[in-house]
Amino acid sequence: DRAHLSTDGVVVVIVNVEKQTGKLTSAPELLSRGFVDAEGHELLLEEGRDVVARALQGADHITEIADTNATIRDSLSKFLYDQTRRRPMVLAVTVEV
Repeated sequence: DRAHLSTDGVVVVIVNVEKQTGKLTSAPELLSRGFVDAEGHELLLEEGRDVVARALQGADHITEIADTNATIRDSLSKFLYDQTRRRPMVLAVTVEV
């Protein structure tokens, strides 16, 4: 894991979801460390937020946190690889409200 982090970095996704329905209550937050340089960083993270939001909107029936986190990891990992050809570690944090 250390070698992976040192070469590709980490992206943390924080989402707030409604407990009963699993729907987003606010826009996802993305934080990155050691992943991309400052140039194009904000645009990439903004597009990443949209990818996560669309993935969760398409999965309204998901109410388990583990399933929500897996959906986030899968969709964002694919998007980031397609855009940068790098595979950062994606950590999803789901907060139920």
